Amino acid sequence: MAACVWQFPLVALGMALLLVCAVSERLPFQRVSIPGAAFLASVAYSVYLSHKLAIHWVLAFCAAHQLKPDSAAGVALNLGVIVLVGTLLFFAVERPFLQLRRRTKYRPATLTSEVPLMIVAPSDGKVARPSIGCHNLSKTVVWQDDFR
Repeated sequence: MAACVWQFPLVALGMALLLVCAVSERLPFQRVSIPGAAFLASVAYSVYLSHKLAIHWVLAFCAAHQLKPDSAAGVALNLGVIVLVGTLLFFAVERPFLQLRRRTKYRPATLTSEVPLMIVAPSDGKVARPSIGCHNLSKTVVWQDDFR
């Protein structure tokens, strides 16, 4: 019980310090390229979503084959299956939907007279109210001043 009280905060502090080192321009992690880090960052969410399922599979496999889950082979198997399942989930589900979102979300809107690109306001500092007549001059909308 006492180990849990001290281990989680220490791991969290260590991860926070690694993050500070990675984003700091003066510390070495910013200047060193780590092979595979970009890939692991890409699949991290999929690994997060699927790691418990992979752990249960590995524990069942270890129980069936008399392999200790906390041995070096069990831990290596567990880590490998977690990364493999997360990677499969990333390529089968997450990546195709991210590509679909990219294709549909960022599609340029068609420009009509109701969609202004730029609004030219009066230069005298008064607040311009859009009036009924809105003129589209080369895709720049100029509001008619209707001050009363």
